[in-house]
Amino acid sequence: MDLSVNRCTVSRIHSRYSVEPLARQPRKRPLEAVARQSYIDAYSGVRIATSGCRFLIARATGWNLGEVEYQGQAAKFSAWRDLHGSDSRA
Repeated sequence: MDLSVNRCTVSRIHSRYSVEPLARQPRKRPLEAVARQSYIDAYSGVRIATSGCRFLIARATGWNLGEVEYQGQAAKFSAWRDLHGSDSRA
């Protein structure tokens, strides 16, 4: 799977569109936890690349943006696995 999308493109994809429609409601729980606690770690979930390929992210950390005024949330993950093929990064 090719996850090589330029940073500008990736940063403009709203995260709700990288989640399968049936997983959007359960995704709210970790987002609400970030809002309450300022961060979460060890999150995992299936995402959809701009190419349509599905991949599992693991060991993700999410946090609130804005120290004084809330400006949204961000996340990073250190491992992923392609659910269509054999590509992975641990």
